[in-house]
Amino acid sequence: MKINALRLAIPTLRMLPILLLSMSAAGYCHAAEEMLVPDDKLAVRVVEWRAADGQYAPSDALSGDYLIDANGSISMPIAGRISAAGQTADSLSDMIAKKLTATANLPGRLFVAVEVAVHAPVFVTGMVETPGQFPYQTNLTVMKAVSLAGGYLRLRGNDASFQRNSIEAAGAFRTAVVSKRDLLMQRARLLAEIAGNDDFQIPDELRDSPDIEQLKDDETNLMHLRRVQLQSRVDAAGAAARLYGQEIANLEAKIVSQKKQVDLAREELDTVQALIKKGLTNNSRQFSLNRGLAEESSSLLDLEIALTKAKQNLAESQREQTDIVNKSNAENQEALNTVNMALRKTAIDMQVAHLLGEEADLSQQVAGDQDDWDGSKAVQRQFLITRRQPDGSDVVIEADETTPLLPHDLLQIAHPLGADTTALLPSKSPSQTALAGIGSGAIDLKESGIKR
Repeated sequence: MKINALRLAIPTLRMLPILLLSMSAAGYCHAAEEMLVPDDKLAVRVVEWRAADGQYAPSDALSGDYLIDANGSISMPIAGRISAAGQTADSLSDMIAKKLTATANLPGRLFVAVEVAVHAPVFVTGMVETPGQFPYQTNLTVMKAVSLAGGYLRLRGNDASFQRNSIEAAGAFRTAVVSKRDLLMQRARLLAEIAGNDDFQIPDELRDSPDIEQLKDDETNLMHLRRVQLQSRVDAAGAAARLYGQEIANLEAKIVSQKKQVDLAREELDTVQALIKKGLTNNSRQFSLNRGLAEESSSLLDLEIALTKAKQNLAESQREQTDIVNKSNAENQEALNTVNMALRKTAIDMQVAHLLGEEADLSQQVAGDQDDWDGSKAVQRQFLITRRQPDGSDVVIEADETTPLLPHDLLQIAHPLGADTTALLPSKSPSQTALAGIGSGAIDLKESGIKR
């Protein structure tokens, strides 16, 4: 069942008939309970009620499919970035409607519908026909996940198939290791930029990696280029501020001189007015002086207005210098958050690839022993769910076929034909080591057994 929800942008007594027909009562109730998670693909539909036309008009510019990114957000035109993870489709539609109403400035009322088009994946590995990742489904259980993966493994003894699966898993694991190496170096560079350092050290877990110095040089060059660009923008704003400062000084000097001119004109006018009272001069002389005083006063006013504008421009230039640095720091922090999320995802990818390789080898061994199995032994299976916790740690849960799954769960299925399943699994695999280092993004490349 897909999540479906509807929210009105502003209160209204009229419901939207077209959208209302597409939403069942059961779907609406479920939407209020199920939380959205990263990697959910959302179908967002925005409709505007146009009272002048008496009809509903869909907004093609705003409607569309949106993927919740690793930071738990979606990015919509006009509304900008919106936090989606942890919300229901119901509450998210309400938030989108409010943001669009506040920013879009549309004449009509907005109606927003949010539906999960494709759920975030779950991962199935072990003794199934087609291990891998599959879109989550509402009310997904272990048994349903096994069905999505093609059912339990039917042993065929096909060495070529097992070898191919092992090679594919090894390639996926190696790709994840390389990706993790690059992400760790990017994180080291971003941390140095945020701290204001001119250089950064190679992370300890990467020191013995081949070609690591070249990768470090590439990140260092990028770091220096970004710093030059930032400094250039700051210097440009500083140069503008200095020019405005010089303009202010010149205007203040002109204002002092102009005030003297106004004072002289006023004194001369007072003298002429005294002479007129005594009959020693005519009114035309007073008229000429009045006009001159008005012109001098107007010039003084123009200079004072120009001085005010120059001071405003100076304040804007100084504020721009601060904003440039603050924006750069914010962008670096956002990039660091994205890298950390990618490191966590890469660790999961490594675990999946490693377990797929282990199970391919295990399947080959079991297939080779099937002739020795008389069919009288009860088939025992062990179900283990690796689940991410809100604090970033992982827990392993023993499950059965009816246990419900959550998005991003890793389901491992062991099928040892009546043997103790724990004896067939390594005590500590490279994938487990990767999970242990998720928080810091660490991984021991030597322990992984992969050489570049």
